Amino acid sequence: MVNVYWRQSCRLKLLFVIILFLFKIGPALADPAKDSAVQLVQTLSSLYQKKVLTEKKYLDTIDKTVQLFHSEGLHFSNEELLKLLTLYRQLIWDKKDGGKLRKAYYAMLSNQAKMDGRNGEMLYYAERLSELQESIEQTPSVTSLSLIAGYYYSNMAYPKITALYSKHRKFLEKLPQLVMQQQFDKKEVMRSGELISTFLMGAYNAKDKALAAEMSSLRDRLMIAIQKVYPNDMEVLVRARYTILMAEHQKARIMGTAADIWKNIVQFDSLLYDKNMPEYLKSYAGFTIADKKALYFLDQKINDSAEHYIKVLYAMYGEKIDVPMNAYMVKKYESRLLYNRGFYKASEDTLIKSLIILEDAVANNTSEIDEVMYALTKVEEQQFLLADAAKKQKRSDQRFLLLVSGSILLLSGSILVFLLIRRRQMARFLNFKLNLARNIHDETNPALLYAKMLAKEQRMGQSITEKGALEQHIDHTMELIRSLSKDLKSEQQLLLSDLIREVREMIAKISRLSDFKYTLQVSADGKRFLSHYQYTNLKAILQECLSNSIKHAEFKEVYLSFETKVNILYIVYKDDGQGWPANQPVQGIGLQNMQDRTGKLNGDINIENDYPQGYQIRMSIKLS
Repeated sequence: MVNVYWRQSCRLKLLFVIILFLFKIGPALADPAKDSAVQLVQTLSSLYQKKVLTEKKYLDTIDKTVQLFHSEGLHFSNEELLKLLTLYRQLIWDKKDGGKLRKAYYAMLSNQAKMDGRNGEMLYYAERLSELQESIEQTPSVTSLSLIAGYYYSNMAYPKITALYSKHRKFLEKLPQLVMQQQFDKKEVMRSGELISTFLMGAYNAKDKALAAEMSSLRDRLMIAIQKVYPNDMEVLVRARYTILMAEHQKARIMGTAADIWKNIVQFDSLLYDKNMPEYLKSYAGFTIADKKALYFLDQKINDSAEHYIKVLYAMYGEKIDVPMNAYMVKKYESRLLYNRGFYKASEDTLIKSLIILEDAVANNTSEIDEVMYALTKVEEQQFLLADAAKKQKRSDQRFLLLVSGSILLLSGSILVFLLIRRRQMARFLNFKLNLARNIHDETNPALLYAKMLAKEQRMGQSITEKGALEQHIDHTMELIRSLSKDLKSEQQLLLSDLIREVREMIAKISRLSDFKYTLQVSADGKRFLSHYQYTNLKAILQECLSNSIKHAEFKEVYLSFETKVNILYIVYKDDGQGWPANQPVQGIGLQNMQDRTGKLNGDINIENDYPQGYQIRMSIKLS
């Protein structure tokens, strides 16, 4: 038993050494770290499935591995992380006592979204985490409150921060006692300090002195408790000191003097070079200090020092300087530096550039987009949960079928039992799909409608008659969600063969009435699944093709072909009419409708005019 455990430990250590090595050399090898990270998780899953790892060891290792990914700055989209954690999610959702693991799961997703600035996703997962915590322990989650408060602070919604504090005041006042009773793990203890610091900075910015004094007293009691419980844990103590300095800096800027600000910066410097400073916090702390020094020297008109730290910020941003909010901040500092040096025209020009950047940033990071991202994240997660449920159902069916086939010779009545159970299972599964469709429609549509209303109101306020890109995108998203709801409500899956059959019947019927011949050629996988959205739009496009021929062309024969290659559906439509004269533009409402629908399907359409030999339309559509 000892030898088996030793071999498991060695193998895991070797995997971590490999992934860490790839993280360090990633830039020199075209950044393979992300692919290697995926391979690592897949390897861990394989070790569990081969029973080399126990379930507990596997779950704990995945948790620590994803934390490692975050600390190394690896970026995954929400869909990528959901796919990566499929086995992890299936295991913890099957466990009756998996509440703690589910909290860790939502913390992983919210932390990744926060790291990538996907605020809508982060807020969704933070709220799920908070709901889960309160349902299990009847208390809020420190982690989720920290994420939600951080979201409000980054959006300068200081009244919402103070309101969030007031709502959970009774729980927050117990934090020192809970730390003393060791009710939290180490991560939650560190986050509790960061949470109170965020609340305190919000109170300073809201200029609520009474509330700030109350929070400051709570912060001091919490720090005393942390020092008593973790007297020798330097990571916890350094993180606690860092949160204190962050709040004190905000207090100095709003309520203190230049001397207070510089004293705080010196303390930050000392902490940065403390040998106990965690490695993962150094880069963020270094950036924070450089930013505060640049702002301090600009305020004091110490221009050479201000210029030095502006250059330091450029170096720290690296390629990310093109991110609008980053570029805006540095441009604003440059404008102030030019003003301090008397270059007023250059300062004004630079300030205008920074404001243009800020306007772009605001346009691309509005609360409406956060709401849309929130809704889409919910849909995306529920799709994965539905897929997990389907896989679980399939595995259950397979096990049950195996049992039935083994006992069928002994008990013929077991067939009847199987059919009965199967019917009930299908009824439950269909009911689950209907509930899911109803929830998607009822809970996401109001958020999208509200976002659309805000976008329309903004457009009307600017006297713009045509819909903007955001409003069009919201309309498209609502259309997709309605189609998804129809797919979930339907008991039948739509296939490519269904579309081809219906189009064949349509052409055959019209050809008898309009007296023309047709050729329909198929070299496609008819079993390919089509969503309701794809099915209806493709059918409408082909109806428009035939309608255009009948209205505008003198033809005798129509040719239509379907072909699939990998995940692409190719459709060719042509008739033997004349086409368009060379000097006549290819246009019309029907053609515009076809182009719009093809664009909604993320496809391409090409209209080839061969006057006077007719014309043909080529389409390529990416299937799921």
